[in-house]
Amino acid sequence: MAEEGFYIDAIDLHPDNVARMKELFKDKSNVSVKLGNALDLHDFSNDVYDLVLELGPIYHLESIEQRVKAIKEAARVAKKGAPIFVSFVLQDAPLIEYIFQSENPAEEINEIGYERDTALVTDNTGSSIQLHTISAIDELTDKVLETLPVSKGPRFAQDGLSQVIRESVNNMSEASYNEWIQYLIATAERADLMGYSNHVVQIFIKN
Repeated sequence: MAEEGFYIDAIDLHPDNVARMKELFKDKSNVSVKLGNALDLHDFSNDVYDLVLELGPIYHLESIEQRVKAIKEAARVAKKGAPIFVSFVLQDAPLIEYIFQSENPAEEINEIGYERDTALVTDNTGSSIQLHTISAIDELTDKVLETLPVSKGPRFAQDGLSQVIRESVNNMSEASYNEWIQYLIATAERADLMGYSNHVVQIFIKN
């Protein structure tokens, strides 16, 4: 987006990430990088952004109240009619990639909270990432729509099966990779494939 000439304010909670971004965009006068917290964007004015990308905070926040608060702040700084992209990490692609594709899945799965009868991850021990199911995203979406001045936009799979077949994707020719990207775009909103994606993005529109 910076290459296309848009002015961007980028924030991150971790100083290392801020330092990396500042180095990456040091030659870009249209990119401002700051240390910040998605729960409190007090340095940013109301109704100023044409687009807000919240592509990390929600799946590092533990409670639904914190998640709603972060989306509320994103909506506050967005202009009326602006889309707000909110990213989630689903549970099954990471479960397959990091557990069932490991050398010893039966041992690895004991390292996390896991209900075998429902195949639900209850505690992603050792990681700050909160894993969601589609129903959990639905629950948060309903809460956001009830309490914030936003309407519901599209929901799409951000990466589809890319993480699960990472090795195959990394070995594709450029032509094959372009076909894979086209497949992801064409299937991004298919409900029957949504749960296979590592990340899912829900779009809200500021009213």
